[in-house]
Amino acid sequence: MRLIFALFALLATYSTSFAQEREWTLNTSDKEAFLVFGVPDTDDVGLSFWCEIGTNKFSVFINNIAGQLKEGQRADLAIEIGNQKFSVKTKAAVDKLGLSKSLEGQIPSNSPILKAAENGSSLKTTILNHTNTYPLIDADFTGLMRTCAGDVVN
Repeated sequence: MRLIFALFALLATYSTSFAQEREWTLNTSDKEAFLVFGVPDTDDVGLSFWCEIGTNKFSVFINNIAGQLKEGQRADLAIEIGNQKFSVKTKAAVDKLGLSKSLEGQIPSNSPILKAAENGSSLKTTILNHTNTYPLIDADFTGLMRTCAGDVVN
């Protein structure tokens, strides 16, 4: 009976996690700002842009990459926003079990990627022939850019 109850509780929790959808959230700490597309209050992050506040230097992080990535492997991340296409040089990180793969790369402060995202409706990423599309509705790129530049955002 306990086993049945435990399985029922596990399934209820599992199905509840699917009910939560990813959304854009702008978070700041004393030193960093993060614009994250993920499920709030969880480790579920699909895509994020971040910076050290006041530096105006940005990074992009994309998680759960499909394909044969190796730790430290360099790869070009293609980003498409509307009819604009960009490329970001990234470096792969792979967890010890080889199950979770992510990429992170620097975006120059003069790159038009963030401005395009500020006005776009969706952002498409392609890495190793694997493509994802992210909606840009409610993505506060203006707030991220202002915070990263050192402006106070209320």
